[in-house]
Amino acid sequence: MIEKNIINREDLDVALKFQTEKSLRLGALAVEDGLLSEQQLSAIMDRQRAVEDAGLFGEIAINMQLLSIEKVNSLLNKQKEYDNILGQILVLSGALSKSKKEEELKRFHKQLEEDK
Repeated sequence: MIEKNIINREDLDVALKFQTEKSLRLGALAVEDGLLSEQQLSAIMDRQRAVEDAGLFGEIAINMQLLSIEKVNSLLNKQKEYDNILGQILVLSGALSKSKKEEELKRFHKQLEEDK
């Protein structure tokens, strides 16, 4: 969108900074939702750090039988909701109109399909 002069670099930087600050880790979401205790979270993170190729957080939690596949998928969906706010931030800041955001998202998804 910068290349097309739809938004400027400063607007994008501000939106990305806000998104990064508000991004939630899967483990934090699990604790927040009462699915894991702080101790369980620490155990998963310890395994993730200690074992080479241990896998992603959700995979480890499933392997340790601390979370089910369904719970991990639910957390991933919730995480996605939090992480998909960049366009909303650009709209709220006035850098982009809602209709332009929708138009660009459609164009982006169409391009992804064509590149497959």
